[in-house]
Amino acid sequence: MKEKNTFTVINKTPGLVDKRMVTWAYYPKDGGIYGVDLLGNFMKMDKATGEFTYIASTGVLPGQYAQAMVYSPLDHAFIWTAIHEDQTSCIYSIDP
Repeated sequence: MKEKNTFTVINKTPGLVDKRMVTWAYYPKDGGIYGVDLLGNFMKMDKATGEFTYIASTGVLPGQYAQAMVYSPLDHAFIWTAIHEDQTSCIYSIDP
């Protein structure tokens, strides 16, 4: 039986700006982990390798802050509470 509260590093993200994520969320339909990087790209992470796959640009340039995103089964979309570079904020819906 696996011990509780154990953590496994999948991949240490490099210091490159386009690989630093500001938010993550689990997608129950495919078991994937999706997120938004510092360039505003919507990405999917391979849980086995930690590699990122580009999905689409959100058109939003987020600030360098940890942000929140969840998958809403009611809306069939990710809900992202974003903080922009200029310190303003907004709530976005991302259709996977």
